[in-house]
Amino acid sequence: MKQTFALITLFWLLLCNSIYAQVPTTAPNFTVTDIDGNSHTLYDYLDEGKTVVIDFFTTWCEPCWWYHEDGALKDAYNMYGPNGTDEIMVFSIEVDDFTTFAQLQGIGGGTLGDWTAGTPYPMVDDQEALALTYGVTGFPTIYAICPNRQIEDLAQPNTSEVYTYFQNCPANPTTIDAAIVAYTGSAATCNNQNLALSVSIQNAGGVTLTQATITASVNGSVIASTNWVGSLNADATTEVSLGTVMLEGTEEVVFAISVPNDAAAGNNNFSQVLGVATARSNEVTLELLTDQYGAETYWEIRGENSTVYASGGNEGVGTTNIGTGGTTAPTSANSLPNEQLYTETITLNNSGCYEFFIGDFYGDGICCDYGNGSYELKDIDGNILLSGGAFTASDIKSFNIEAGNEAELVVLDAWLGGAYNTFTSSMNTNLYNDNLLPQSQPYSAAPWNYNGTETLPNNIPTNTVDWILVEIRDANNSNTIIESHAALILSDGSIVDADGVTNGVKLENIIANTAYYITLRHRNHIDVMSETTVQLPNTNSFSFKNANNINGTTNQVTNLGGGAYGLIAGDANGDGVLTYKDFNVLYETSANNAYLNGDCTFDGTVTTNDFSFLQNNMSQIAIDEVRY
Repeated sequence: MKQTFALITLFWLLLCNSIYAQVPTTAPNFTVTDIDGNSHTLYDYLDEGKTVVIDFFTTWCEPCWWYHEDGALKDAYNMYGPNGTDEIMVFSIEVDDFTTFAQLQGIGGGTLGDWTAGTPYPMVDDQEALALTYGVTGFPTIYAICPNRQIEDLAQPNTSEVYTYFQNCPANPTTIDAAIVAYTGSAATCNNQNLALSVSIQNAGGVTLTQATITASVNGSVIASTNWVGSLNADATTEVSLGTVMLEGTEEVVFAISVPNDAAAGNNNFSQVLGVATARSNEVTLELLTDQYGAETYWEIRGENSTVYASGGNEGVGTTNIGTGGTTAPTSANSLPNEQLYTETITLNNSGCYEFFIGDFYGDGICCDYGNGSYELKDIDGNILLSGGAFTASDIKSFNIEAGNEAELVVLDAWLGGAYNTFTSSMNTNLYNDNLLPQSQPYSAAPWNYNGTETLPNNIPTNTVDWILVEIRDANNSNTIIESHAALILSDGSIVDADGVTNGVKLENIIANTAYYITLRHRNHIDVMSETTVQLPNTNSFSFKNANNINGTTNQVTNLGGGAYGLIAGDANGDGVLTYKDFNVLYETSANNAYLNGDCTFDGTVTTNDFSFLQNNMSQIAIDEVRY
């Protein structure tokens, strides 16, 4: 274990020169739960005028332990925290996601003592992502955040230095502070994509707000803008219209407000997914989590002319007996149970406009006063078409079904750098030879979350290397995934359908003679995407062995020699960035003769060869479109 911790510490030092080393000037907001189960939101404390001090540490870091034992933050918290002058808040945030509560208490290996004993301020565990967000490059890192959201690295301050810092914070960060608090515009139907955009803005500052510029953007491009003029007193809100726009499909629209000398940028943006999602199959799945009063819920899926194609829940509530405020819902044999996940798969017409209706008898929705109920409607690929849960009497959302197409083929090939043998100019098949390949496709877990049902055929090709995941993306928006399919990659680099026979991957949701982007994903190699769109179906194989065919060219692949290029090995957690998290996957892997995400060479175990790939490729980053 000591070797593991030493290497992870070394990796944090390597991070100093990586993309994560930049400390944000304005503190991003966060909500964390401490080890006692209490929730804390950064901006809540800053809005109270407090300075927040954060100690990022790990249980195995000796300088962290020395500073902890020094007691400077303990003294500062006792004197100036909630039980003192109430001017500061202190958090102790442990960064290593593999740390256990026992290690925080000084039990077992990988810890230098009991970190919880005598610590009066909140302690939070397993926060690697938060540390990366804050640009932490070593331990301990002590940040102080003034109420105006500005950050300063205090090194390892003594108690008086903490006092000096918060005394010098700006007096009132909210003298001028404009905020966007909600989207109030229209929701599209699939027969009408014209959206009337509007938002609710708030004067979160201390002086009257008289002007502001509000914009709406999609993928960084402004689609609507308005200059608001008025008079808004402190804490007051008003609705502002941005006009009408047309969207194709669903888009994440980012609304932003700007005013001169705005003291708090953290509340300037608000995101809302708008438009109507399209399913390319007539099969959809409803996942409904009920609240504490499941009998109050009823739902329907309707087509054109209000035809009901599917329904569920309490028919006594129906579509009219909703929002009555009554204490007891009508009796129905089909009432849903309380606080349980209800799932139903529904087959609809092949094409058309549909709407999902959900009603609540009492009129308080299914979230969040009496349980955290929610609903999601998904297509056959697991893509979420619509979702919700927080409403009053009812909620209605639209979606679209496009007629499915007969299966078309995409023919492609690639090299996996970790499996490639330069002597044979082919990839090794040890996983097949040792009978280690999983029967079902391995991409159902995070971060891929692919719910395909592909399984190995009875006559699996003897030169099979591994499973691989193929994605087809929209030509007009390379972030939009049209279809995903798990397939098999063979030793010569060719990719065959999961049936083990078809040369190419069978796709059911693409339109023949149409151009698409192609993405190739693998469980421990950096994912890649085609540089240009490819007309499908294709007869000649599209080759990811050719760097010129790849978005990012030679920066996104590894040179195998002889003009051949392969996917870059080492992305053991599949997020598209080679970091210490991949080191953790490799170090936590102890099994032999198994199917392992840390096994970059596909020999059934994790050895120095796998670490060498990761070390040589450290800090490699996939393009934005394929990172998780």
